[in-house]
Amino acid sequence: MGSRQLHHYVAQMNLGRFSAEPDRGNPPLWTLESGSGRIRRSSARNEAAVTDYNRLDDSDGGHEPELAEQGFSEIETLARPVLDKVSAGQALTSRERIALAAFLQLQHQRTPRMRENMSFVREQAARLWAQVKLSDREHVREFLQSDGRTVTDEEADAWRADISKMIDSGQITHRPGWNEEVLGQFAMAEDLPARLCAQMTWNVIRAPGREEFIISDHPVHIHDPQAHSDRPGGWFSSPLVQVTFPVDRKTCLLFHPGPGRWHEIRADAAMVRVLNLKSYASSQWKSYGSCQQVLEQVWSASRKHRSLVDAFRPRPQRMIFIEQAGERPGAFREPAFIKGPDAPEIRRFRRPSA
Repeated sequence: MGSRQLHHYVAQMNLGRFSAEPDRGNPPLWTLESGSGRIRRSSARNEAAVTDYNRLDDSDGGHEPELAEQGFSEIETLARPVLDKVSAGQALTSRERIALAAFLQLQHQRTPRMRENMSFVREQAARLWAQVKLSDREHVREFLQSDGRTVTDEEADAWRADISKMIDSGQITHRPGWNEEVLGQFAMAEDLPARLCAQMTWNVIRAPGREEFIISDHPVHIHDPQAHSDRPGGWFSSPLVQVTFPVDRKTCLLFHPGPGRWHEIRADAAMVRVLNLKSYASSQWKSYGSCQQVLEQVWSASRKHRSLVDAFRPRPQRMIFIEQAGERPGAFREPAFIKGPDAPEIRRFRRPSA
């Protein structure tokens, strides 16, 4: 069945860049717990990781157990030298920018929060598909008559009503299976990186003096100031959206929609602190830094600027229903929505009993 392995949902090579000793085999880190403010020592190998988190279930012989983890490893191998060049202030080739964009897109989708969000979207899509099929009496009749018996309109309608009630009450659900959840992390991997390179302006922010960046357990932070207060932002949700990703203690990437250009920006202390508040707000459980003092400063700022942290905090996913409002073309309204999970659940791979 294979040995158990610790799978990181934040790339270990990225966590190590925020250590005061990044070249050690297991770089030491300091961690800040969200909410409690507890700060303690740890290490890159032991953080943002779950045993067998990306292992595929091969009980039917149809999957290579480590296929997904190997995919993440290959992307990280390509991105590592590119991140080194970003840290060193060197220009990137178009191929290197694609490799970095692919890494960022997958890093965004591999955290527990995004895995939970993607499972929610797939579950609701399956529910809507079922309801569309149930709305078609003839389709239901054909299904019920597939065993050769005759079904009346009344019987078909009664069956449709019963199943709809069970779906609405939650008695019937379609929760994506384990393999679907793991492989779903690679959704959009073919298309989005090219868009990030062509339709996003890339800014490299450099921290001055002794100022340092931190990283969180959900390191790709997307903030859209134009989004409704109860809805999440997306990569291209508005012209004002900003995407941040801390690269190391002194470097942070900031993206926004615009020409695919590359800019270097020397930040002041205030800008570094705002970017660190974004990282803290983005964290689900923990943030990471090189020393206790850096994290104490972030914690103190988060208490002082609670409203700003709240504005930066990612919003739960929502499935919104839109319908035509009257006869005027282009007039729509939102009669209902389904709110996604407030907090992710870490589901663990269950090995088959011997």
